[in-house]
Amino acid sequence: MTNIRSDFLPGGALAVPDGDAVLPAVRALLQREWAFVAASQDFHPPGHVSFASAHGRSLFSQLDVPNPFAAADSALPATVRQMLWPDHCVRRAACLSRRTADAESQLPCSCVCRSRARTVPHSRRLSLPRSSRGLTRGQRER
Repeated sequence: MTNIRSDFLPGGALAVPDGDAVLPAVRALLQREWAFVAASQDFHPPGHVSFASAHGRSLFSQLDVPNPFAAADSALPATVRQMLWPDHCVRRAACLSRRTADAESQLPCSCVCRSRARTVPHSRRLSLPRSSRGLTRGQRER
């Protein structure tokens, strides 16, 4: 389970139609015994490079943005194509929806943090250096 965020549920900034339909299954899964639980913490600082508002551009238009990892790895492209989204999952917003908070708070879990830097774009084609993928060594070993 990743990115179960209020902004992706009905009424959120980037809502998925009927997105809250998964919540009963999520609650049921969270009640089971697991050897390891990882929660994604996908949030963005205000003005993130993926936000249309940061560029004064239309929602869902595309823009080539600098690849911040290209300087360290010449095999990576200098720019990546970025879809421009509405402002969503802005830092300090709850990691999980309040509707899942009770179950989530009862679990010892390891959080995988993503997209903290304002200049790191979202891209399926962007390969992040191993040290930037958000998993600690212990998390990768589990």
